[in-house]
Amino acid sequence: MQDGIIAGNGSSRYLKTVAAALSLYPTYEDFITALIAGTFPIDLNGINEAGWSRQGTPLNKGTLLSDTTETKIWGSAGNHTVDQALGQILGSIGYSLVKEYTSPGSYTHTFDRKYTDVFVVVVGAGGGGGSHGDHGGGGGGGGAAACFHVLDSSTIQSNSIVVGAGGAGGGVSLGEEDYHKGSNGGSSSAFGITVPGGNCDAGNKYGPSGGLGGGDDGDYDKISPGWLMIGGWGGGQNNDGQDGPILSVVGFKPFCGGGGGGGAPSLNDPPTPGGNGGDGGAGNGGAGATMQTSATNGTDGTRGGGGGGAGSGNTFRSSEYKPSGKGGKGGDGYVAIYARGIS
Repeated sequence: MQDGIIAGNGSSRYLKTVAAALSLYPTYEDFITALIAGTFPIDLNGINEAGWSRQGTPLNKGTLLSDTTETKIWGSAGNHTVDQALGQILGSIGYSLVKEYTSPGSYTHTFDRKYTDVFVVVVGAGGGGGSHGDHGGGGGGGGAAACFHVLDSSTIQSNSIVVGAGGAGGGVSLGEEDYHKGSNGGSSSAFGITVPGGNCDAGNKYGPSGGLGGGDDGDYDKISPGWLMIGGWGGGQNNDGQDGPILSVVGFKPFCGGGGGGGAPSLNDPPTPGGNGGDGGAGNGGAGATMQTSATNGTDGTRGGGGGGAGSGNTFRSSEYKPSGKGGKGGDGYVAIYARGIS
């Protein structure tokens, strides 16, 4: 296609009015009055070729979306729009992202058209990491994840979307047996399917423990629904968090890893580093305190990953206790809607 270029001599188009124009508007005042009121009848009566340096490609059904092209796409012509044709072609190639929700809160999703195949990803929020006065804090568990199909978007009964908030990390702990747990991650849901968030660290005054991944209550005899993917466990002191599940629809990207455990205390430098967060957005554990260096915080999770456990406080000298770091916040939940096939 090419753009038209007007010659600029005032003769690019013809105008045509009704045959009775002289009797309907006998005076110039009548003509101007009708023109101002927007009631003077007129047609654009074609292009004057002499008034154009180059004529543009005409915009009509034949040049935008011909019956032949429609038939190739849908099997018959049906006055579809160009936008519908592009959507149908893209849908036949693969899924296109319709909408993703990344901030905690409640939403209502409305489809702007009817899709024949909808694929939904739902990720629960990660649990927060904990802290301990003389141990590395436990990492938070990653949220659960789920993927599901809806073969006709018009059949969806509930269009409610909820994105869970990541669990808060535990605050600073000081002294023997002092500890602060994080908070559990919130559940996320889409179109009536709910997935749980990850658990916070499972520490107590005697020592830390990583939180369970979302959907895992520790009962090995319990069988989770087949569509639910369990989040990664958080790591204990010095230990790495467990990797989260990989969701192939988004390019084989991992989500919901378990947070790394905080580093143990030591008398002298160098500090003991914390464990690494599991693949899938999990936070790393903080470094433990020495008598020369303060503990560091666990890092925050993303993509439903658990927060890292805080670096340990130090109690080697009773007269000079050093505080722990803070536990990392769990990653917020996530909902993504993909679709293909416009009908």
